[in-house]
Amino acid sequence: MEQSPLVKDLLQAVQLAESRLGRAGTMEAQLTPIQAHVTAGGLVTTQRWDLRLTTSAGRRVHLASWGSGHLSEAGPLDMTVCVAGDTLQLLGLGFPAESGIPVHMSGTARWPNLSSAARASKLVALLLLQQQADKLHDRGIPVPARMRRELEEGLRPFGRPEAFRMPPLQL
Repeated sequence: MEQSPLVKDLLQAVQLAESRLGRAGTMEAQLTPIQAHVTAGGLVTTQRWDLRLTTSAGRRVHLASWGSGHLSEAGPLDMTVCVAGDTLQLLGLGFPAESGIPVHMSGTARWPNLSSAARASKLVALLLLQQQADKLHDRGIPVPARMRRELEEGLRPFGRPEAFRMPPLQL
């Protein structure tokens, strides 16, 4: 049986991570059960499932994913991978645990489109800048009003951190 290109790519990513972590330590992965529906035509639709990674150095990453993808290279892809709020909290960002920063994937398994990754990266960068400005302010170091206004303007299109709630995890 031929492997799906998506499965091949995931296996290659795991092998790459394993080879790099082999030099730096180990990684523990916890995966929630995956509830999936597979049609006769090869479309796989999943409810939310979570992946929690912990390195031997204690670094933790919590990702959640849900959506649909086709088992063939040319089949449609409509998935979301979300950096969960508890991971963002480790960066000092004020996200509720059940919220996060989503990255939507569309296109096909062979040619995925991650156009929202740039938006997600911009949001994280702006939030980190805001966090640093708040720290300066708390230490009595003046933050120029213009910088505050630009940060507020940059963050406005994203809404509040709790605005993006992940679907509930159904075990």
